[in-house]
Amino acid sequence: MEEKEIEKIIHPEKKLWIFLISFVSIATLCIAFPFFIKFRNAEQNNEYININELVEKEKEQFVKIEIEKLPVMLSSTKKEKQLYFVTDTNNNIYVVEMFDETFKKIVETLEKETGKLKSPYEIKGTTKNWEQQIKNTTIVNSYRIYPNKKIQEENFTEYFEEFYISETKRNDRMISLSISIVFFGVFFLILVLGYLIPSLLKTKKTRKNKVLMDELRKELNNLTSTPYKKQRIYLTKNYIVAGLEVIEYKNIKEIFIEEVKKYGATIGKNLVIFNQEDKKIMIGSIAGTSNILEDILKDIEQKQNALIE
Repeated sequence: MEEKEIEKIIHPEKKLWIFLISFVSIATLCIAFPFFIKFRNAEQNNEYININELVEKEKEQFVKIEIEKLPVMLSSTKKEKQLYFVTDTNNNIYVVEMFDETFKKIVETLEKETGKLKSPYEIKGTTKNWEQQIKNTTIVNSYRIYPNKKIQEENFTEYFEEFYISETKRNDRMISLSISIVFFGVFFLILVLGYLIPSLLKTKKTRKNKVLMDELRKELNNLTSTPYKKQRIYLTKNYIVAGLEVIEYKNIKEIFIEEVKKYGATIGKNLVIFNQEDKKIMIGSIAGTSNILEDILKDIEQKQNALIE
């Protein structure tokens, strides 16, 4: 066996450290994500200008508009945003491209008796220069908000601003995304705390025995074939190396194959060892009904018998 391969088998902690650093980095980024969003939103909230205080109308700006009346839809599409005529608290009319979810929330605050909202609803968005298609849709549907006016391209600016408003993503959507990302980060953190750190400690404890490592290196170097490399199991003269486990044949008290069943059917197998201290160690597992574990078991038993003879 080549020295490079032997080094990977004897010192799996190098790979574990790479996973540890990667997983901690991912977990940190995921858990920090909500704080970044909160900071970004705090900055963005400071940038939102009340629509009535807007001075520079030619460039895109963050604006907020308060409404007390139910928006009037211009047209319905399969997109997540629709166009609405929106009247603010000063009775100024704007065209707003609004999320369907926002409109549903506005409807929930409507008082049927008065036809008004229970309290002013704030919409936040970005001013956009008119796209010709949106402008045409506005003209065609202008009768919904100006029933006694004939609005055309020529007199459009008499009734509407030099822009329309496109609603920005609301915080509640970001909250759902943030929660999902945090759970993703917690998952990686659990892997770090529940598997990687214990594995590193275990590897450190096993590999600090220099005499054992020198002997294992020598036996691995003498291996002429590695039929169970795919299963990460190496059988030397005196030892089983299975992933992080290094087990001496004479320390095996019992070895057997454990079937994994679901609804009465075998869906997998585990190769299990009980050592002299009655500690259960699973050195291999497969999904399905392959006989590879039976082959490994026979080889281990043969090597045990060879030591006795």
